[in-house]
Amino acid sequence: MPCPFCASPAERILAYRGIPEAEPLLVEGFRARGVARCTGCEHVFADPMPDAALLDRYYAHAFRAPPPSLRARIGSSRAGACLRRLRTRLGAQPASDGTAQLEAIDGVLGRSLSGARTLEVGAGPASFSRAVRERHGAQVICDVAEPSDEWRTVYERHGLRRIAATLEGIDERERYLVIHAAHVVEHLPDALSALVKIGRLLLDGGVLFVEVPDCDAPYFRIHHHPDPPHVHFFGRRSLAALAKAAGFGVRSLERAGPPLAADPGFLEADTKELVGDRELARLLERRRAKGPHAGATLRLIATKETA
Repeated sequence: MPCPFCASPAERILAYRGIPEAEPLLVEGFRARGVARCTGCEHVFADPMPDAALLDRYYAHAFRAPPPSLRARIGSSRAGACLRRLRTRLGAQPASDGTAQLEAIDGVLGRSLSGARTLEVGAGPASFSRAVRERHGAQVICDVAEPSDEWRTVYERHGLRRIAATLEGIDERERYLVIHAAHVVEHLPDALSALVKIGRLLLDGGVLFVEVPDCDAPYFRIHHHPDPPHVHFFGRRSLAALAKAAGFGVRSLERAGPPLAADPGFLEADTKELVGDRELARLLERRRAKGPHAGATLRLIATKETA
């Protein structure tokens, strides 16, 4: 299977493991699948790629409903209330990480955002958009695309407009000076088409910000296996290759956070393909016992190339 970004040959390297038996959509999407590594840009991607419509169904379920484990412990209504309170608290917290991202984007943009429009895809608590509003107020129109209804009160509190659930649902007549997509493209089967669409939504000279997990070595040596629902595993070379293939010029590509020194996930070297509730609980408890660990990420800032 050729690389979706640079078209170089790719070779199968690992199989997906730790797929929860209680999540039938994940089982259907990832059972008997693995990942391949490109011999050119070293991108690692699902092989074969899961069906996009199936993943859409999974995300609709995962983002709009409390996790089964939480529902089982405390009941559906209380689980939903817990999630809503958590998301409300997150939305009330300072957008510190979004502020740092905004400052990095400002350095590339070379102009004020006043009077402009921004878009945050897969916004969640919208830390970037909230940072923009905190700095510029109503002088900037901040749109968000987010599949979950749970963040609605956060968006209303900060004057953000939720215009679509996903990138695919955004009207291509919209135009933005900055588009922000953190921890989105690693979930999209056709990541290249997604960035091409973002290019169509950007004004000439507009800026794209992308953040993904850093999967450069020693990621798979430490992490043992790819775990769903990620379908792309980016390193510096492959993230740059994606941007270039989509028609962007890379202005900045940096690593954020400490380099991997220990497994940030919960899989073991001998974890089976499918895991039941008891084994999943043991693996998660093993992960919790390690204490907090924030894995490194890659942050790309690119500009739309003009003809």
